[in-house]
Amino acid sequence: MKIRVLNHDNDKIYFSTVCGEGFGLWKDKEKPLEKDYSVEFLVNKPISSHQIKLSEEKIPRIQKINDGMLFVGKVIFYNEEYKNITMDMEDGYIDFAVNDDINVNEIYGKYVEIFVENVGIYDEGY
Repeated sequence: MKIRVLNHDNDKIYFSTVCGEGFGLWKDKEKPLEKDYSVEFLVNKPISSHQIKLSEEKIPRIQKINDGMLFVGKVIFYNEEYKNITMDMEDGYIDFAVNDDINVNEIYGKYVEIFVENVGIYDEGY
């Protein structure tokens, strides 16, 4: 996914995308510069049913909410072996590990809202 780093405070970065603005923890050794990056988002803990709900919005969105992040996107893939869903975010994808309390059949192919507190961000190097 493409992001533009707006600024950073130690390992915490603030960024913008075509879907909105957010923040996360920069996980690469080199400190980010204020420029564009192709990145991978990683949520450390599997999401539970209280963190996800069907969305009436049909446009991908990223939004800062207090100390967390809201992701709105369409669930386009489920990997049963690794128990993760892939969300289409218009210019990229985000994978979320899911707990067993989430009925993937209810959300597959639909837009959902996922709220998480911690997001790791890795530079993909291109």
